[in-house]
This record gives sequence, structure tokens and C-alpha cells, in this order.
Amino acid sequence: MFKKLFKKKATPSIESIITKQMELSALFDQQQVKVLNEVKVLTK
Repeated sequence: MFKKLFKKKATPSIESIITKQMELSALFDQQQVKVLNEVKVLTK
């Protein structure tokens, strides 16, 4: 039963998964920039 549900949902959700990953990586990049800026301020 689970496999049937998974197969039905798999095709359209691949795109949404990719967009989610891109959004997450963008957020992660922003946070890394913030952390780097804070570290620069601390090390001055």
C-alpha cells in the first residue's frame, strides 16, 4: 500500500523537492554569510 502511494506521489513531487532544496540551500548560504560577517567583526 505504501509503495502505491509513493509511486503516485513520486512524479510531481520531484520538482517540489528540488525547489525546496534550492530554497534551503539559499537560506543556508545567507546564514553562512551572516556567520562569516560576525566572525570578521569579532576578529577585528
